Amino acid sequence: MRVPRFYENQPLKGLPEVTLSDSVFQHAAKVLRMQLGDRLCLFNGDGFDYQAEVSHVDKRQMRANIIESSPNARDSLLKIEIGQAISRGERMDYAIQKTTELGCSKISPLFTERCEVRLSSERQDKRQRHWQQTAISACEQSLRNTPP
Repeated sequence: MRVPRFYENQPLKGLPEVTLSDSVFQHAAKVLRMQLGDRLCLFNGDGFDYQAEVSHVDKRQMRANIIESSPNARDSLLKIEIGQAISRGERMDYAIQKTTELGCSKISPLFTERCEVRLSSERQDKRQRHWQQTAISACEQSLRNTPP
């Protein structure tokens, strides 16, 4: 069985146990229905994969014991930066997902002369958070260690 991989935005190095964030808890406990003793892999962009085992589950949180850490050298040595004109609908999500899976290290959304998408500053922040989460999900799927 495949070991699920999760991005955890907190320091993991040197910790014997970690309390998983709400988004990871939601996916691991509610969607995958992970139980005590189940294995998972955590990463936070520091260049290591952390093999862990679920040590505590209740209705509000999940904790995992970190068993071992190993260097993850799957990211490309090339630093590829892409400027992507903002697209409508799910096309921008798709572009971010695929460029992340291909190894892009930086994605810059651009407003171009013929761009039909107009976003207020509040909406821009919300879309940027959404696109960052899309890139993180693509990293989990493609075994990359560092989200763009």
